[in-house]
Amino acid sequence: MFSLKIKFLLAILLLSVTLLWLQTYTFWWVGALCSFIIGFFLIQRNYTALILTSSTAAICWIFKAYYQDYDAQVSIAVLLSDIFGGIGVLPVYIITGLIISSVCGLSAMAGNYLSRFIVDIVIK
Repeated sequence: MFSLKIKFLLAILLLSVTLLWLQTYTFWWVGALCSFIIGFFLIQRNYTALILTSSTAAICWIFKAYYQDYDAQVSIAVLLSDIFGGIGVLPVYIITGLIISSVCGLSAMAGNYLSRFIVDIVIK
């Protein structure tokens, strides 16, 4: 129905809007739910869904963490950095970005596997 490039762009746009805008008003796990839906409906390849959602989630989360921390009067990244021995704010952004990217990537892959499982049951 749609070409592969359009599905990729739609998945990136959907996840970016969810992480950057919708997550401001809802819970943190909305990105994982969006990734599950992307893996279930849009991306039909296992590791492509994992890599696409992981990289998009990491980039969006690091950007959002930097942007929100830049305007704050009290920087949470500086406080966390001091707890871990003054490692700096950039590793804090990267660590939180890796955490959310792994959650989003694994939920996209779970959605993809569930989609394949349901298709196999329907075909048999």
